[in-house]
Amino acid sequence: MNRLAHPLIVAEMKRRAAQIGGVVFAEVPLVAERSELFDKIWFVTAPLKDRIERIMRRDNIPEALALKMIEAQKGEEKITADEIIENNGDKEDLIKKIRKLSAVSCKL
Repeated sequence: MNRLAHPLIVAEMKRRAAQIGGVVFAEVPLVAERSELFDKIWFVTAPLKDRIERIMRRDNIPEALALKMIEAQKGEEKITADEIIENNGDKEDLIKKIRKLSAVSCKL
C-alpha cells in the first residue's frame, strides 16, 4: 500500500509547494524516510506521559492501546532533525515556540 500511495502523496506535496512558493510547512509521519524532500526538518516531541494522555483523550482509548500506538512508531532516537521542539506545555506554548523558531529559521 505504501509503495502505491507514497509516490502519489509526494507528487501532490511537490505540486502544492510549488504553487505556494516561499516557506511551506508539512506535517509528515515517518519524515526520516522522505528527508530529501525538505530543506529543514523540525521534530516535535513530548514527554511519554503527555503523549499517552493526549492520544487517550483524542481517540477515547485505554492507556494500553495508546502505548501500543506509540511503540509502533519509529523511535525518537532514530529521528534526525534540524530543530527539536519540546511540546511540554499547552497549545499556546507550542505555537509561541514555533513562531519564535520560524522567525529565526525562516526569516518571516
